[in-house]
Amino acid sequence: MKNQTYRMTMLYDFYGELLTDRQKEFFDLYYNEDLSLSEIAENSGISRQGVRDVIVRAEGIMQEIEDKTGLIRRFMQMQGNLNISIPATINGQIHADVLNAFGQTYPQICLDVEEMSLGDAIEAIQNKTSQAAVLIMNEATAKAIDDCETLIFVSTGKSRLAAYVAKDSVFAQKYHSISIKTLLTLPVLLYTPASTRISTISELLAGYGKLNVANQTSNVMLFHAMLATGKYLAIGIEAYSGMENYTAIPIRDKLDLQTGFLFNRSEWVNPLLQLFIIFYLKFLHLPVPDCLAQKE
Repeated sequence: MKNQTYRMTMLYDFYGELLTDRQKEFFDLYYNEDLSLSEIAENSGISRQGVRDVIVRAEGIMQEIEDKTGLIRRFMQMQGNLNISIPATINGQIHADVLNAFGQTYPQICLDVEEMSLGDAIEAIQNKTSQAAVLIMNEATAKAIDDCETLIFVSTGKSRLAAYVAKDSVFAQKYHSISIKTLLTLPVLLYTPASTRISTISELLAGYGKLNVANQTSNVMLFHAMLATGKYLAIGIEAYSGMENYTAIPIRDKLDLQTGFLFNRSEWVNPLLQLFIIFYLKFLHLPVPDCLAQKE
């Protein structure tokens, strides 16, 4: 059955809500969580054949609906372009993983992605040169956007920052947590977009003082090589992938940062944009906000 995983997950995205709770549970465990029939059977207290029957029944129900409605077929015929801005942070790998998966799943949609500073991304959305931006912003910026009638920000939750250092560095040995006041005195390595050389991290911390920038680069490989020397600290989003080879030192100060999607109000009805946002959230196992869930 799993040789048609892509087809089945598409069916589930479109018609999953029409299944019973048990059918949804088994289908999700099998296709999305990659559990075997035997594992599901053991956890559920029924036979392997019983699990298989539930999943096959669910597949049949959804395929029958698709045969009658053709929603997926028509959807796959959708083509177009999306211009997406992403923040220039050291945790960029998480965005790369999602974007690559989206491109493989929907090859008929052309994604044009550009790393930008926070200010440039907001300006691009206002000028409609980008259709959406994946952002992390502080409370003041979020309030300013709320007051702007042309912009919509869909929050996906709160975030924290951490200082990342080489595991064998003196910083890793000395600090188990750190304040922004102390951080401002230490040598920081910044990752910046090549287009502007303005760091998203510098923008987020601008209200606390000026970072002691010892070095900066827009080259990802060079950035990691420099950070691995143990001479610098780098600042990024806490608990995101792409930084597992470093020690993360929590920043004690409460910064009230939010992550989410920013787009122009005129783009709200764009089905490709809605598709991208929902895909992004599901890929990262984040909840889909009510304003988007009704559009699935």
